Amino acid sequence: MKTALIIGSEGQDGRLLCFWLESLGYDVWGLSREKLKNSNGHVKCVPRVLDLDAVTSILNHAKPQEVYFLAAYHQSSEAKEIDHLDHWDKSEQINVQLLLHFLKSIKQFTHSTRLFYASSSHVFGNPTISPQDENTIQCPINVYGMTKMMGAQYCQYFRRNYGIFATTGILYNHESEYRRPEFISKKIVRAAIEIHKGISKSLSIGNLDAIVDWGDARDYVKAMHKILNTSEPSDYVIATGRGIKVSDFLNLTFSLLNLDWKKYILEDPSQIRFSSAFYIGNPAKINIQLGWSASTPLLETIKRMMVAEDMEILRY
Repeated sequence: MKTALIIGSEGQDGRLLCFWLESLGYDVWGLSREKLKNSNGHVKCVPRVLDLDAVTSILNHAKPQEVYFLAAYHQSSEAKEIDHLDHWDKSEQINVQLLLHFLKSIKQFTHSTRLFYASSSHVFGNPTISPQDENTIQCPINVYGMTKMMGAQYCQYFRRNYGIFATTGILYNHESEYRRPEFISKKIVRAAIEIHKGISKSLSIGNLDAIVDWGDARDYVKAMHKILNTSEPSDYVIATGRGIKVSDFLNLTFSLLNLDWKKYILEDPSQIRFSSAFYIGNPAKINIQLGWSASTPLLETIKRMMVAEDMEILRY
């Protein structure tokens, strides 16, 4: 039986990856902010500050063959204003320093452990080339993208210099019913239900023409597993390769409830807190080398999100 450790196990991807690995027969350990636990109910409290010694203790306790580093500090492009210096500190602590502790500990104590690092399309900043692939120049323009690029560079460094099986997935937008409420996909689904029920009358969105490469999170966690179970470590873009306008996402969602979204949606550019560039990924490398593709239709993902919000909503 293989053992996997998921860092960031309570987030969207962490929860879905846990379900997937357990279905494959893994013993899965999940690391959250205060505890380390596995699917058999074993729990170990962990210190709030995860320094190198604490990380080494976690690895020795779980003894994983695979580590999935999904923890991240970030926000959506329409989230509320934040203290940028505080945002930088927290982003660097989680997206870079914590990752570095795991890489150092693997190098010193568990050299055969494989690590997957979840990076982001935001490493490309405002790309001049579309779609983007693994060779596209990375020039991030926000703190999240900067720290994700640094994390990926550490993975490459440990892979190149110490032979660590450290890989990176450059993840594009991927949705599920576990998506946090501040993200636009969840906002749209929740607003459609509330408008349908007469609870709300409208929803304001920053940019209706924004183009998003939207996938299903269940497909994407399967890609992570494939990446860690190939013969040679490498980095991969995980994306659908298709760009969909926010207005088209609105149309798909509201049409499920027989509503005309144009009657209820207001465009308010002031809501955009940082640039939402047109990110479309080129998944050719992972398609060819690992046989993975994003197969779930967006409408199916939206239906699942909608049912999770209200079990009765699609019975009308």
